[in-house]
Formats: sequence, structure tokens, C-alpha cells
Amino acid sequence: MLNATVICRAQTQRQYIFTSFKKNTGLLSNKVFQVVQDKKGYVWIGTDNGLQRYDGYRFTNFRHITGDSLGIPDDLISLLYVDQKGRLWITSGRKLGIFDPSTARFTNVPIRVAETEITKGIRKFITNKDGHVMVFVAKTLVTYHEEKKEMSAEHNFIRPPEGFTCEDMFQDPASGQYWVTGKSGLIMFDPKTRHYSYRGHNVSGNPVIARFGDTLNTLRPYVDLKGRVWFAQGIPLRSAPVMHCYNPKTNTGSTYRGLGKGYYEVWGISEQAEGSVFLFGYNLLLEFNEAKDIFVPVRDPSLNEFTIQFDYVTKLYRDRDENLWACTNLGLYLFNPRQQAFTSLAHSRPGDTLKNNTATTAIIVNAKNEIWMATWGKGIFSYDLNFNPIENPVVKQKPEYSSLPVWSMCQLKNGEVWIGSQLGHLIVNDPVRQIVADYRPSVFSGGTIRQMLADKSGNVWLGTDNGFVIRCEKGNWSDTTNSFVKVQTLPGRVVRFFERKNGEIWVATDIYGLYRLDPANGKVLTHYDEKKGKGKELYNATVTDLIEYNDTTILIASNAINILNTRTGNIESITTADGLPSNQAVNLTKDKSGYLWVSLSNGLSRFSYDRKVFTSYDVRDGILNDNFEISSPAHLADGRLIMGTLHDFLVFNPNEVNRQNDQPAGISITDVKVMGKSVSLDSIMQLKKVELGHNDNSISFDYSAMRFLQQNKVVYYHQMTGIDKDWVRSENQQAMYTYLPAGEYSFRVKSVNGNGVTSEKIAEMEIHVDRPFWKSWWFYAALFLIAMAMVYWIDKERVKRMIHMHRMRSQIAGDLHEEIHTTLNNIHLLSELAKMKAEKDTVRSKEYINQISDKSKRMIVAMDDILWSIQPENDSMEKMLLRMQEYTEALKNHHGIQINMQVEERVRTMKMEMNVRHQFLLIFKEGLRTVIETLHGTQTLINIDILRNRLFLKVQDLSVSDSANAEAAESFESMRKRADSIDADLDIQSDSNKVSFIVSLPVISPSIS
Repeated sequence: MLNATVICRAQTQRQYIFTSFKKNTGLLSNKVFQVVQDKKGYVWIGTDNGLQRYDGYRFTNFRHITGDSLGIPDDLISLLYVDQKGRLWITSGRKLGIFDPSTARFTNVPIRVAETEITKGIRKFITNKDGHVMVFVAKTLVTYHEEKKEMSAEHNFIRPPEGFTCEDMFQDPASGQYWVTGKSGLIMFDPKTRHYSYRGHNVSGNPVIARFGDTLNTLRPYVDLKGRVWFAQGIPLRSAPVMHCYNPKTNTGSTYRGLGKGYYEVWGISEQAEGSVFLFGYNLLLEFNEAKDIFVPVRDPSLNEFTIQFDYVTKLYRDRDENLWACTNLGLYLFNPRQQAFTSLAHSRPGDTLKNNTATTAIIVNAKNEIWMATWGKGIFSYDLNFNPIENPVVKQKPEYSSLPVWSMCQLKNGEVWIGSQLGHLIVNDPVRQIVADYRPSVFSGGTIRQMLADKSGNVWLGTDNGFVIRCEKGNWSDTTNSFVKVQTLPGRVVRFFERKNGEIWVATDIYGLYRLDPANGKVLTHYDEKKGKGKELYNATVTDLIEYNDTTILIASNAINILNTRTGNIESITTADGLPSNQAVNLTKDKSGYLWVSLSNGLSRFSYDRKVFTSYDVRDGILNDNFEISSPAHLADGRLIMGTLHDFLVFNPNEVNRQNDQPAGISITDVKVMGKSVSLDSIMQLKKVELGHNDNSISFDYSAMRFLQQNKVVYYHQMTGIDKDWVRSENQQAMYTYLPAGEYSFRVKSVNGNGVTSEKIAEMEIHVDRPFWKSWWFYAALFLIAMAMVYWIDKERVKRMIHMHRMRSQIAGDLHEEIHTTLNNIHLLSELAKMKAEKDTVRSKEYINQISDKSKRMIVAMDDILWSIQPENDSMEKMLLRMQEYTEALKNHHGIQINMQVEERVRTMKMEMNVRHQFLLIFKEGLRTVIETLHGTQTLINIDILRNRLFLKVQDLSVSDSANAEAAESFESMRKRADSIDADLDIQSDSNKVSFIVSLPVISPSIS
């Protein structure tokens, strides 16, 4: 870190840059009471509008919810405390309790004191290295009892002697001694001996009691890391308390008065690990200046929005990274004196009371170790190595040059300083002759002298804004006629000269790229711009700086960083895609450790060339103005760098900055969202696995290194094994996966510091995504079983149909066999009878022959019907109706009678088993034949339709001759048997001259299926 004089610039006040948090940046309220950091690294913030958790990127809010008896009872969070067990204690309104972050539940802890005391407020937790949790309720000290889970004065192990009060207390972390303050004075309690020391009773011979024992109205005790005992004293009838301090090393006591301006109160003391002591309170925030033994204000109004604003500071809390959090009524502020290695300084001359916020255009360190800085419009400023302003000989001899617009400077080996200005104005300061010479050589044609370079041969190169490259041989500035020679005219402004180790002169222009010149004659050897083709071109033709990184590598700033290989001529560009904070690189310089510092038009970055890692620095590190000018950075002998900005200049020691990045930051997963909703992180950490259903496969992760001021110095990478093939660089400390297929995954996060070192700790979380039931093994097994069951059922139905078909065919075959057997027997019998009567009774013989003919005919028809029924092509209702129609037409034509047949359309698409169809056909034919041929009907009506899932066949004739015919009765009986065989109903009605029969047959559905 810079020494105190460098930072203070002969002042008593250090320059601290504060990062502020307000309502517009995420706070619930600008009135912040307390901050504390838990063991996981989260920072907890107590405000008058709720409790917040901060991980360095995101705030998580916890507020009172009406009707929620387990949540925080009030949004007024005035005190926070993390005990040795990691429990977070809070005061919520007038309630004191333990808050569980994993469940957002508040457990109330009873306080056994008078209600009047509680109404006065719970005002302070006491830090205790022995694990006791103690708190002051108004002016009453109470201690927490772990078994009884209550706060009570009965559990106190410190009981002031009679006549003394305990209104505040602090335990010395080194000795374990307690210092107690109150109106009655100062008390020291030694827990080892159980002895109290106070005025008139200094049994331990304590030197602090000996020195300050008679002091009354004591408050705010504190013991710092050097063993000094501090406490405040309120003096009656005065508005301003004083601070007392006893130093055991010098055995002296000191009193500090006049700590603030106007009315102020001391509310507490805080300290950094390296020993910086701060005092805070109402209208008070001071740092103790060890060298001058005084308290100095921390607030610097000249820093405007980068300083702290407050009416009062309620707490100054130190986190584990030595950051200081200032809780105020105007917001929360964060700073770190140890890490603030950058100092922004405005220009001033000896005796100046006002700062000159002007652009720094050039910087040199002369032979006397004086730092000269050129500015645009304010001339030259000079400083010693501690940046105390000193007189500059140019301005001293010519005061009018205090407003000179200076663009460039260079220093020759003889100590001369050349200064370039507007309209070809050249100024030379000769320290030997102690003169300041002015020239306007005609060779410049009135062009502004933008750049100058003194090469190894003693020549001075000068570049102008009209593109002239002018060389002054051996720096002989007095011979303006012969020494200044224009060796080249380039398009555009000359903005930078650079000399390689081999003596080559390189010239950068504002819009026409980079030129390599022969130093002997200024001839252009090579031109580089953005039009040379892939692998040979610059990122942009606006070149602002270049350096020789090694013998074969030149780094060029042209918005991006170009890496030129001088052997091959190949150019590689490093852009924002490679980690460069912005494609607005201005200047390049290399420190003694080999790191490259890249100043940008909006920031500063350190580049590890070997590891290709960038680390960014901004206002949080002390850089007030990050708009850097095109001016060569200057190196001091002790390693410090100086860079010019648009309004001031920046000073820092790269070694201090580099050491801040020695240890890589650990990393923690701070939030997990499933389908956009946060899940309990503590529960996940206990299980070490996230279990997701197949529909809950969208997941996102937030993570942080909990570094707060160092977050932008850390590069994060995450990887989801099974999804990401490699580590993915994060830009917003978040990873999101919108669809995770079923399976096992592992999400991992690591961090890489500015030195390219990967963190030892890699945060990891296992994830399991359930398979949908239709992709599970049991579902496939069930499908297999169902398929096997279906195959079995189909096969069973097939066998069943085969058996049924076999039975039908057997029945048909049996009917056919019976029909043929009966008919043939009848024919055989009639034949014998006919033979017997042929000679004796020819009439009877002819009758038998006619019967034989009739039976033969019927047998042929029956056989034809059976054969027709079993043919597959006739397996439809339509074909059966056609056969019934044919039979009807045959009877109609043969007998010359009227037969009318009507069929409902739905019947035609029905399906009927072969056996049922055959029997139905035979019933129809038998009934119709009986009506026509046996009963001699002449007007027959046939109707076939479907009603209520039954098929109806209706046959009616009103013109029969003898309905009581015996042969007809026999036919009707045969029909009834056939109907019974197919579960059909047969209803026959007849009288003297009419007959009708109805066949009713059940079907599966009226839609014919």
C-alpha cells in the first residue's frame, strides 16, 4: 500500500472511497442500524423496514407478515449478533430472539426485566469470547441461560460493586478482562481471579484504574489490538464528550478533545486487523492518526458522491475480509483502507487552496526525481516523490504558462525537458542554463505538437495533429532552420511514438493505423490497419498505444488489444469476448512483475498475459476518475505507477495490488430456484442432493465468493456434468438450465483470482431428475405384461373362434348329414314302395315317384343353402338379403302371387355369425314356403328391421286357405326348433284365413357392429 504521506499529500486526512447502498440499489430503507456477517459469509443488514441478507450481488428480504406468528414480529431490526454457535440474534421491535435463515422463523427469547426497561429499548449485544450471550436492555445487563432459554440479570456473572453501575461493557480479547463503564466510573473485572478493580479498590494494581479510576460518566469501553484501553467520558454541562486512552507500552494516558464540529456523540469504536482505529457516533466518523496522535475526519466532502454521507453512524462493522461497513441514517457504506491501493489526486501547486481538476496529457520523471505532469489548459505541475507540490521552473519563469495547453513532453539525456503545445509551439527547459526557450519552427506549419520521443541516438521525434513526423537531429533545438526535418507525412494525427529495442520508430495515428518507420530516413517499412485481411489486421485503425512485451511480441491498443508477432506478422485480437472489460483500451504498460496494465476510457484492468486473465479496478478501489487520457504512464523507481485521467492522475503500487490477489476466493451457492421458485438451501445442503420431478426440470443457481469489495476481481466458472462439456465462464454469477432430461447430474462452481489461481474449494451440488413414469422400468415391464396379456387374449379369442367355428361347422355338417340321411331314407323307402306298386297300382306308384322327386329337390335346395352359407364371400348381411330376395322372387314367379319384401337400411350393414345367418335364412325360407305352398297364401308382406337392439323378421298373409293344415303345423315346429338353436323368439299367429309369424333375434347394437 502507498505510505501515508503519498496518500495524504501533506494532509491529516486519508482519502477513502466508499461504496454506497441505498434504497435505489436494493436496501429496504436508508436507515440502517446494524450489520453482521454469519459463518457462511452472508452479510445481514438490520433496517427500520426489515431484515436483509446480502451475498455480494443480491439482497434477500425478510419482513413482518401479518398473521404469521413464526416470522419476525416487527420490521424494526435495531440489533444483530452472531454468537459462537452461529446463531443469528436479532431485535425485532421490542422483541429479542433467534432468527433461523433456513426457515425464516423467529424464536422469541423472554427477557426477565421490568417492562419499563424494555420500553426504553434493547440497545447493545456484548461480544464475549467465552460464548455467553449478553445484552443491555436500557441500562440493565442480562445474560442468556441456555437451558432456561431466557435472558435475565439473575444469570449475570458480572455484578458491579455497590455504588457502581454497569451501563456498558467490553471484554479484552487478549487478557479476557472485562471493562465496565457507567456514571460512577470505570471498573475492571478479572474472570480468572474474580476480582473487581475500581477507584479506591485497585486490588490488582491495574495501571488504567490508577490513571483514570476517578473519572466519572464513563462510556464506550474498548481495548484495541495494541492493548490500549479506550473509553469516552461525557462531561456534565458540555455537549462534547472526550476520549481517554491508556497505552500500556508507554504507560501513559491521553485525552482527546474537540473530536467533531458542533454537537456530537460517541457511540462506538471499531478497528481493522492492522490496527487502524475508528470512532463513530452522532455527527462523528473519525480515524486515529497514529503518527500525529490525533483523530481526523473520514468524510471528505470534496469526493462528492464517493464519500460517506450521514447524520449519525450507528455501527462500524469489520467483516472477515477487513471491509468496514458503516451503518448510517443515510444508507449503508462500505470501504476497506487496506485494499484501497489506488489514490486519485487532483493537481495543485504550492500554496493552492483549490484543486485543479484538469486532464493529464503527459508525465515524466526528471533527473532530480521530480515528477512533471502536463495538463491541457493548466500548464505544467511538479511534485516530489511523496506527491507534495513543488515549484516548476517553466511556470516560475513564465507565470503565464500556468494556463498553457500542453499536449506532450519528453526528457533528453542532458536533462532538458521539451514541451509541445498548440500551433507548433515548442518550449525547452534547459536546467543547466536555467532558461526556458520558446520556438515556433516553420516546419510544423502551425500544427499542434501532439507527441515527442527522444530516441537512443539522441534524436527527438515530434508528431503533429496534421500528420507530420519531424525529427530534430541530436536534439539541436537552437538550430531551427537545419535541425528540424520533416521525414514523413501521414494521414491523421500522430498520437504516439514508440521506439523498439532495435531502434525502429513506430508511429500510431488516430484513424489510419500503425506505421513502422526506418529510423535513418523515416521511410515507412510496414503499415498495419484493419484492412489487411484475417490474421494480419488490427481490431481497429484507431491506435492509442503500444509496448514491446518481449523480443517477438508487440501489444497494440486499438480499442481492443492486438498481439503482433513480429516474426510472422500475424495479429491476434483480445476483446471483451476474451475477458477485456471493454473494447476501449487507451494505454498499455508493464509493471516489474510482468503484469500488463490496461487503462481504458472507462476503467483500469490488470492483464496476466500468460494466463489470459483480466482483473478490473474501479471507484471501489480508490479510482475516482476512470476516464484515462492518451498519455504515457510513468514508472517510479520504487515500482509505483502514475497514470493520467481526464480530471486528475492516479498513483498506485502494483505490488500492493498484486498481493491482494494471492489467495483465490472460496465460493458458495447462495440460491437455488426450481421452476423459478427458491428452495430451502439448508435442506438441500443437508441432503447434498436436489431431487426433481420429471416436470420440475428447470433449475437455476446463484453463487458468490462473498468478497463484497473484491467481487469484480474474481472470475467465476460453472459446469453441469452431463450438460456442459467444459467449464462455462459466468458474467452474472448465475447459471440457468431450462430443461434437464432425466438422470444424475453434478453442478459445480469454481473461482479464479486475478493471478489466475483457481480456488481450492469448488462448490458442488448433486441433482437427480426423475424419469417420467412412461420411461421407468416398471412402466416398460407393465407394458410388456399388458402386451403379453393382449397376445394371450388374442390367441385365446382366436382359439375360441376356431372352436366356435368348428362347432358351427360341425352343427351344419350334422344338419346336412341328418337332412341327407333322412331324405335318402325316405327316397329309398318310397322307391321300394313305388317298385311294389308299379305293376299293380300305377297311380300309387306315380304318387311315390312324385314324392321322391319332391324330396330330392328339397335335399338339393338344402345342400345348396348350406354350401352357400359356409362360403366366405357370402359372409355379409347384404348377400343374405339378396339370397332371400332371390328366393322370394322365385316363389312369386312360380306361383303368380303378390309378395312384398321391405328391409330397413341399417339391417344391410349388420354382421351375423355364419350359424345364426344360416338358421335365420332357413327359418325365413321354411316359413315363407309354408305360407305360399302349404297354406296357399297369395298376398304376403315381409318386413325386416331393427328395434331396441333386436332384429325382427315379420311375415304376414291375409289370404291363406287353411291355417290349421297339419303339414304347416309340422313346418312351424321345425322353425321353432331352429329359432331356439340361435336364441331367437318365434311368435306364430293364425286363424281361418290369415297367418303371421315374427322372428326376434338379439344383435350387439343397432348400428350393426
